[in-house]
Amino acid sequence: MAEIKLHINEEANEAIAILPGEWVSYFAVDLPDFSHNKLEKIIPNILSDQLAGDIDNIHYSIVEKKEDGKSIVAVCDKNYLDKARELASKDGLILKGIWPDYELLSVPETGVSLYADDQEDRVLGKRVNGTGFAVHQNMVEHVVRGFVVSEGKIGEVPVKPGLAKGDYSPRPPLNNYVKFLSRAIALLLIIFVLWSVQAWVQISNNEEERLQYSDASLAVFRNTHPDVKRIVNVEAQMRALMEESNASDYGVFLASSDKIFNVIKNTLGIKLESISYDINNDLETINITISSVNFSQASAFESGMKTVGFKVIQGDSSQNRDIIFSRYSLQGGTP
Repeated sequence: MAEIKLHINEEANEAIAILPGEWVSYFAVDLPDFSHNKLEKIIPNILSDQLAGDIDNIHYSIVEKKEDGKSIVAVCDKNYLDKARELASKDGLILKGIWPDYELLSVPETGVSLYADDQEDRVLGKRVNGTGFAVHQNMVEHVVRGFVVSEGKIGEVPVKPGLAKGDYSPRPPLNNYVKFLSRAIALLLIIFVLWSVQAWVQISNNEEERLQYSDASLAVFRNTHPDVKRIVNVEAQMRALMEESNASDYGVFLASSDKIFNVIKNTLGIKLESISYDINNDLETINITISSVNFSQASAFESGMKTVGFKVIQGDSSQNRDIIFSRYSLQGGTP
């Protein structure tokens, strides 16, 4: 078996490790159009059926995206990569790249190109789709059977990182850490300012919504109990009146209004303008007026009310500049 070879750039104190091809597997796969970080996370699931052994100890790296849209994914046991990193560390070298030895072959126009390593009785191969392999001479015929075979030549060592990504990314100089930290701190400050502004806007919106519901509840209470002059706590007073008079109708209203408020809260662009409760001939009806900026939002509100069990009767509508006011009568909706 061949060993790890280091191609050293003494001036930059860097090295590129060339691993025996038997240690590294190449796969040509179709990957979704995600960011590189997301792709690195889903690749283990994509290749799980094609790999054997402990997949938790395997390192994956996207080394190239081909013109046909397929990506070349390199797979290697982490133990081999650790050996390469340790070998470079002994000489104080930064490991800038890690590649299998068959990567030094150029991609053939058709079929498979082969290069014989006479000293090792090994053969390196490169397929037209960009994948490669390294096998003993006795196995070559089985691997290339059915393909057009051409003679391959060893080229220059790639300067890209290859497998040296993620946990095996090269160690940058100290001044790069300083630059990174300064940029990170600046980014965090920007994020904090943006978060503060967003939080303030959200708090303002929540307060506005709370006041809106509070005013609506107060209006309902006054319509329902015009004889009560002093209103301190709408919910507490309403429940007390319910208990005193055993008025089940109020319980129906509270249960229904809770559903209405939830639908309004979960429907984009909808605001409650008014709400009232009537009983005519034992038929309980809740009359509401909502505002929106377009009719699709009002339609979404209608669908939401029907979903929670209301019979929705559409009333008239009006428009004031960009705001549309829609009126509805709601029946049912109780468990």
